[in-house]
Amino acid sequence: MGSVRNHIYQTLFAALQDSSGMIPEDIVIRQCRSAGYDGDAVREELTSLVAAGDLCAADGHVAPATEPSQEPLEIETHRGDESTPWQFSLTQTPTDIVIEQARGPPEDFDPVEKRFTIEEQPLGEEPAEFHHAVNRRVWQEDPEQPHMRSQRSEGHIVELFYRDTTGRHLDRPDPEENEDGIPEAVEFEPTEHPGITVSSTFIRSEDGADLKFSEEREYRIDREILDKYAEVYVLSYYEVNEESTEQAVWDVDDATAYRLVSSAES
Repeated sequence: MGSVRNHIYQTLFAALQDSSGMIPEDIVIRQCRSAGYDGDAVREELTSLVAAGDLCAADGHVAPATEPSQEPLEIETHRGDESTPWQFSLTQTPTDIVIEQARGPPEDFDPVEKRFTIEEQPLGEEPAEFHHAVNRRVWQEDPEQPHMRSQRSEGHIVELFYRDTTGRHLDRPDPEENEDGIPEAVEFEPTEHPGITVSSTFIRSEDGADLKFSEEREYRIDREILDKYAEVYVLSYYEVNEESTEQAVWDVDDATAYRLVSSAES
């Protein structure tokens, strides 16, 4: 009989078959016990593998940790949608997370590269805080084509890249919205993500067909998120994005991927 570690990996790879999801820890233990391994020994080995970073764990589930590679990772959802934008890919290397995306065909728009340098962000007794602030303008340039709008957005953006029991997700945690679809949070309110609360200020002004929006968000993230999610990163970056008759600009700067870890791990 081989080692308990080898059997754990055999069980995981057979169950997942290259899926980015995770499987219940109890199933791994049960499969190993049926093969003749002691249940306590399996639990100890699982704990050791998670502590070493060879496995990731979340909400009672485990999976092999993401191995750095130049190959694109499978994303289950992008901002709540099961599809991804045109010409989208996400890769993870030992030092960076790289997102490539374009809005049009290659002959019109080269892929925009967002390269995030990975840094560890310990979560202790006090939550970590992140600031999001974006100004956006939408206007009409051709009166004969009222449905064609130009737009410009600029500001500091915060997004969440994480893995849960179903796979990997890229999301922008939003405050709750009122009936008009406008964020209504003022004081810190829960989001749909465990351990993340947000305080939001939203201003909208209108001058004919010229609309202006301004939103600021303060995020607080505590250690609860590490119980439900695995491999959690806060993507923080500055972006200028304009599509108008005068210019097409999509620039990214000051991009950092903060890997959330328990303060005991740092």
